[in-house]
Amino acid sequence: MMNEFEFEMKKRGRRAFDGETTRIRIPRALATLVSEHGGPDLARRFARCTTDDVQFIRNEYFCLGSTAMRKLFQPVLNGIVGHLSNLLQHGAFQGLQFFFLVGGFAESAILQEAIKNNFSRRCRILVPNDASIAVMQGAVMFGQKPNIVDSRIMSTTYGFGTNHHFDSNIHPIEKRKPNNSQIRFNFYNSTNPEAKYTTDAAVGSSIGKVVVESPDVSKGTDRKIDECMAFGGTEIKVTAIDRTSGNTATAYLDFLCN
Repeated sequence: MMNEFEFEMKKRGRRAFDGETTRIRIPRALATLVSEHGGPDLARRFARCTTDDVQFIRNEYFCLGSTAMRKLFQPVLNGIVGHLSNLLQHGAFQGLQFFFLVGGFAESAILQEAIKNNFSRRCRILVPNDASIAVMQGAVMFGQKPNIVDSRIMSTTYGFGTNHHFDSNIHPIEKRKPNNSQIRFNFYNSTNPEAKYTTDAAVGSSIGKVVVESPDVSKGTDRKIDECMAFGGTEIKVTAIDRTSGNTATAYLDFLCN
């Protein structure tokens, strides 16, 4: 209905936050389209509206008072706050100390206010300069200088489910696996680096999987599969290689899974 770029800029502005009216230019084509279908023009149509905080001026400007503009934001703000609240219930985020607001919408004073009102007692809220391009700048900097990130400390231990020779004196019978031509590795993170089974209490749900074809089943479970986990990039990349057939499979792990 209106210039998308203009509205993007308007919703980041401070006018609604400061209690002022936000004025958005309406494309002439819309006013023409309405008049071509007969009936009252846009201004007279909206004059019938019961919302006092919304006005049309000369069929050219759509004016939203601060109350109307905040109502426009409210469903989105509720969704963002609700989603963040749910994330913070996960054990992996219990030690979270900072919120970084990035992206174009992060420049909105109304959004910043909502985040600070709901989470500032728990975390420090940080909004970088030029938040709308912060992610892109970070990606470019990392691509040009991968060593710009000096070090990283993992909050959890990462590993994958694997098969060992079954020993009834050590392993529970329900852990015994059948033989097949596909080898599947499920990946997990754990708050306990000494976790033994993927069903241990400290091990979360699977954060990803890789399945590699291993057609030669003559060796049973005594098959050689190379497993590689690459850290240090923007994702964890995992690769599985079946030594006999040379088949490979690759996957990327999701840090935000439970």
